[in-house]
Amino acid sequence: KKKHDQKFWHKHFPFAVRNRLLHSPYVQTKKDDTIVSMSLGPIALYEVYLFALMPVSHNIPSWIMAKKVYGSFGSICFARILNISLAVGWAYRMTERWALDACRHIKFFGERMEMAKKNGEHLKRFAWMTLAAILSPTAVLHYCTGITLTAAFCHARSVEIIMLQKFQVL
Repeated sequence: KKKHDQKFWHKHFPFAVRNRLLHSPYVQTKKDDTIVSMSLGPIALYEVYLFALMPVSHNIPSWIMAKKVYGSFGSICFARILNISLAVGWAYRMTERWALDACRHIKFFGERMEMAKKNGEHLKRFAWMTLAAILSPTAVLHYCTGITLTAAFCHARSVEIIMLQKFQVL
């Protein structure tokens, strides 16, 4: 049996968020709800909020710098695209890790792939596998990260062009 099927990594990484959720099988509690064996304890709600707010909070220093130093935010369109794509990718991935716990729809696709394999329906199996790959939270995070990086580059160039125009270099 594979290490993944034996939940090898779950036992050896107790600091992972999934294992810090209060109802995780790896958090052992007594009847009075006190934690027995958990070095970090269950994850606090404020930690979840801090992590969830990353797409917004990471912008604050750059917004202040852009307005104070450059006097311009650059292209608002590219700024919106990069912020929306980062927030969507981040939220989808975060939801999978904390709310869905191991991505239920990917498990559903896996079950459908197995049924198609047993029935000898190779094309249907390939379709389920492709759908699982496209909709996996890690893949969505990577798509959104690609859009974010492209939009961030275009946004940085727009700020640069504004600065060059301001100093009459262009």
